[in-house]
Amino acid sequence: MSIITQWIASKMEDPQERDNRERRRIAAAYERSKKMKEQWDEPTKSDMFWTKQKNKALFEDNLKVGGEDGKQTRYMATATSRANSYES
Repeated sequence: MSIITQWIASKMEDPQERDNRERRRIAAAYERSKKMKEQWDEPTKSDMFWTKQKNKALFEDNLKVGGEDGKQTRYMATATSRANSYES
């Protein structure tokens, strides 16, 4: 066997070891996907989440920023703005 052939043979990986490594990787990915599917079935928010104080405070702060009852004007066009006009 020549030196080059020995060098190539030493760099080759064992097919059985490669298959076992891939099987372990696929099994781990399958387990993670099962766990993710179980998490998708769970609700993202608790019951009556909108009645909690944190959410009420956020809603009230948004009203204060908007300056009007129930309307937020930070991102919306006002009557004096040039949004959606030919002048802009």
